[in-house]
Amino acid sequence: MAKVQPAGTEAVTIDYAAIVAAWSPEERIAREKKFLRKIDFRLLPILIVMYVMNYIDRNAVPHARVQGLEEDLGLKGVQYNIVLSVTFIGYILMQVPSNMILSMVRPSWYLALCMVAWGIVSGATAAVKGFTGLVVCRFFLGVTEAPFFVGVAFLFSGWYTRKELGLRLGIFFCAAMFSGAFGGLFAAGIAAAFANNKIESWRWLFLIEGIATVVFAVVTGLVIPDWPATTKWLSEEEKALGIMRIVEDAGEEDEEISTFAAFKMAAKDHRVWLCIIGQMCVQAVASLTNFLPTLVKSFGYSTVKTLLLTAPPFLFTALFCLFNTWYSDRTSKRSPHMIFPSFVALAGIIITMATTNSAARYFALFLMLPGTYGCFQISNAWMANIGARPRKKRAISLAMNNSVGNLALVWTPYLYPASEGPRYMTAWSVNLALTVVTILSSIALTWCLRRDNKKMDEMEATLSVEEGNSGKNLAEHLEKHGEHATVGRPLGGINAGSKASIMNGAVHPEALQPRPGDQGTIEQQQCEQETLPDPQTLRSGTIREHGSSLAKSPSGLKGEQHKKRGFFRRTLRSFWQNVIKAAFPEAIQDIKIMYGMSALRTQVTLDMKNPLVHPEVGKVAGVRRGLDLVPEEQAFITKRKAVTKLAFAKYLDLNPEEVHPDDVPTIAFGGSGGGFRAMIGTLGYGADMKARGLWDCISYIAGVSGACWAIAAYYQLGQCSMQSVIDHCKKRLSPYHPLSGEAVRAMLSDPSGSKITLGPVMQKHKTGLEVVMMDYYSVFTTGWIFFQGDLVEHPMPNPFKKLLGQGIRTWPKLSSFREQIDEGKEPMPIMTAIRHERPDEGWARKDRPFEEPQQVAGEQMEPPDAWYQWFEMTPYEVGCDEIQAWVPTWAFGRPFSQGRSTMQVPEQSMALLLGLATSAPAAPLTSYLSTINRNLPTNFLGKSIRKMARAGLENSPTIQLIDSGMDNNCPTYVLLHPRRETDIIINMDASSDVLKDAFQERVDQIGSRRGLKFTKRHDIKPNEDPKDPNRYEGMYAQIYDGVPYDRPPVVVDSYGRTVTNPPAPVFPKECTMVYMPMLPNESVVPDFDPSTTKFSGSYNLVWEPEQIDTLVRLCEGNFEAGEGTIKEVMREVWQKKKEKREALQNTNF
Repeated sequence: MAKVQPAGTEAVTIDYAAIVAAWSPEERIAREKKFLRKIDFRLLPILIVMYVMNYIDRNAVPHARVQGLEEDLGLKGVQYNIVLSVTFIGYILMQVPSNMILSMVRPSWYLALCMVAWGIVSGATAAVKGFTGLVVCRFFLGVTEAPFFVGVAFLFSGWYTRKELGLRLGIFFCAAMFSGAFGGLFAAGIAAAFANNKIESWRWLFLIEGIATVVFAVVTGLVIPDWPATTKWLSEEEKALGIMRIVEDAGEEDEEISTFAAFKMAAKDHRVWLCIIGQMCVQAVASLTNFLPTLVKSFGYSTVKTLLLTAPPFLFTALFCLFNTWYSDRTSKRSPHMIFPSFVALAGIIITMATTNSAARYFALFLMLPGTYGCFQISNAWMANIGARPRKKRAISLAMNNSVGNLALVWTPYLYPASEGPRYMTAWSVNLALTVVTILSSIALTWCLRRDNKKMDEMEATLSVEEGNSGKNLAEHLEKHGEHATVGRPLGGINAGSKASIMNGAVHPEALQPRPGDQGTIEQQQCEQETLPDPQTLRSGTIREHGSSLAKSPSGLKGEQHKKRGFFRRTLRSFWQNVIKAAFPEAIQDIKIMYGMSALRTQVTLDMKNPLVHPEVGKVAGVRRGLDLVPEEQAFITKRKAVTKLAFAKYLDLNPEEVHPDDVPTIAFGGSGGGFRAMIGTLGYGADMKARGLWDCISYIAGVSGACWAIAAYYQLGQCSMQSVIDHCKKRLSPYHPLSGEAVRAMLSDPSGSKITLGPVMQKHKTGLEVVMMDYYSVFTTGWIFFQGDLVEHPMPNPFKKLLGQGIRTWPKLSSFREQIDEGKEPMPIMTAIRHERPDEGWARKDRPFEEPQQVAGEQMEPPDAWYQWFEMTPYEVGCDEIQAWVPTWAFGRPFSQGRSTMQVPEQSMALLLGLATSAPAAPLTSYLSTINRNLPTNFLGKSIRKMARAGLENSPTIQLIDSGMDNNCPTYVLLHPRRETDIIINMDASSDVLKDAFQERVDQIGSRRGLKFTKRHDIKPNEDPKDPNRYEGMYAQIYDGVPYDRPPVVVDSYGRTVTNPPAPVFPKECTMVYMPMLPNESVVPDFDPSTTKFSGSYNLVWEPEQIDTLVRLCEGNFEAGEGTIKEVMREVWQKKKEKREALQNTNF
């Protein structure tokens, strides 16, 4: 007979061992499965619901914060952080005393009473009026919630064996993750339901959660079981099985010791402290959940959407934790399942630190949360295994693990001050270090367990084994030698002399199975010298924490170890390659760039050959000849017409059924050059056009020089939102000049900044093209404008789309704009540049249009007869209609010969392309270019910069293109492509000479080349009073009627030079132009002339927010003043086209 005193029960004398031993092995296994199902069904669900409510109540404050708690209570500075930390002061202080109490009372009523208490405190939080009341409530919430988690872990250890404990704790802990998801959804629902209520929505949140907690607590006291020996709904056989499972798993029955002695045993165990260190680091990193809603809100979403977006990471974390704990029990290991999730969390932290992209940072949450919480339940299961017996030591060890671990939650809230948001670099740096410590502590704990087990094996071989009590003998012996053995280990018929090797913190499943043929009670079993039936059979319960115990088979242990280690490495490598690197290569590249320019150069070289990064490298580009539009543009026109038809009818208040698609005019919008003044002006006009409905009537938007910045920013940076780009500019265009030393150093010190600036230059150099100082003007000016940081709100992209290889982004490319225009939802962008051409007399017969003129035989024209060839750059093609040759945009940057690309290199970046289109403002920036040269990393291209090439406007030895404003400051020429059949061109002119009426010369020059004669319909002049608000009335939208005519043999260009008129393709139909000069408007912005005011000069690249607002208001006012004229022209052209169509139909009849 054995006197058995299970945890929390009075001592009873029942022959439990005899009851269990009477069963056959098969019956024992069947009964055990049935018993487990019964316990799981009765114990887990109620505790999981309790934990969900526990976690929701504890994390209500972060959800309340985004609903206005901070503002309503007037919290300032670090007061919010204090509110968070004070909760865990009470939580920590109560955990160890609570488990001491729990080891002496009924868990069911104790946990239920604690739940009632925290429900009351949570509900009372709804009534707080200020900081003090909130602190008091949060402190007592910590006190009342503290007993729950450690109490449940202690309760579990009285029902489940060590190999079962990890999975159950994992399932239980997943409730926290589901509560994180459900809490966000619940808070979102409360916020939406009580948004307009007199009582703030966050108060309703606390009140409803508190009431629900108290109501449910009453049920828990009646349902939760205590211990196997006292549970009424268990039969005697089930009670015997429940008790013996734990006795066999942990060793000899407990000898009753004092609470102080148990605390001393736990405090002296070095393995306990190693586990606590890991737990404390995990808890510290896990504190990010207190700021998760705040982090997500920094992406720029509304309160409800923010709360909804917090749910998916928690749901994914719950699934990961379930898998991690299940696989930990299945493989009988603990340490790999602490270390691997830590590496996952490490990857998420690094991504968060390395990039400011909202999608990447949101994806990182799907790594950090499961990586962190995946360790949490493994740590508790590991601790329960290490300090399994005596019962009081186990309770205290678990409480220490949580209470000391939770110390981190007292100070970690101060790592997230509002002043460092939304990046919180200090917090992420600390989290990075703590995650590394978690990995190291897990490795150290594993090493200690191996060492202790080796000592145990050696000592065991020299000890005399008393019947049924070898574990106690060994424990006493180790205690004499200063070791901390606290677990007896029954032999139960197992060969005491057999060898076992303990590894990685788990117990092999076979170790917990009774040996066939074992008979009688523990006292009756003899330690006979016999051979194990299988060399892999393991002894049950040992001092070896919870160690996996693969017996040393004749073939040796190394092969099995290497198999499992190989699986771990393969799993880690596969996760890194196929998930992290494939989904977010940009963020991973940022990490590598941090190691220096050498790493960047290596990465650029590798990416140039990687079709996942640059899909175009697998294609050979050819030259397309002719004037026809590329098929993709023709498809765009068809789809765009469906949009413009409805928008046209709406804009002019017409019945859509009366508008025939063929009558709707093709409208184009052109923006001029003029530096940042032109860029902001284009955005200002565009924003008002979108607001008034004209934008959807437009099929093309083209730009010269500064307007090209606006076009690129609209499609790439603002994701087709003018206002987003304007807001970005107000935050980005000051206080530094894009080419200043401060800006250059800032860009180069940021991994993303160095990549989008020097990366394209390195790629160009690798293709064999010359790198000149103009390239640095290009990448640093455009890079500074486009560098997003946390400034622009983007729609959340689908990372799995990128996993499929559909355009993984490196740096902005013009061809990527196709995503916005392929379906006809936006106008097609056209950027322009020109080539100074001195062709030979037989130039029209050239079959190699993309080569240097001097490479072609034949007599050249004299320089006075030279002209500028206009090149257009669209998301589909780059080319020139004068030479009738076009190449795919994705081939921009390749050298060509004989009509084929000679290298399969990636498309050059948008920055270099914009450098070509906006090179005119670079002329006065020589000093800035010298600054760039001084701040560049030494020899980052592997050669001296000064020896690379001469400085100049040329950007390619193959096609030398420059700013098209050098010829004409409006993009009229490309909009008059004969196949586009443009009916109306709206030209916004931000030139500095708009008051000199120079546009007539510009339009005459372009018109003569296209065979059109543009005549100004109304010749209106401004009055003499500069303060008259109506001074420029009628001039904000001026009409020019263009009709075909025989063009003269020579023309005068915009600089007054007479040149031979090149045989450019003519425009065969009428075209009406609405000219909108950027004139002063006293009624909108008094005392502001954009042509003469210093800050709006063409070469000023530093704009204050209020200056941007001034120019935007002026542009919006000017467009409003000229909108009536635009509508007049649109209606007039529509009527003409309608009459022509109807006349043609009547003729056919």
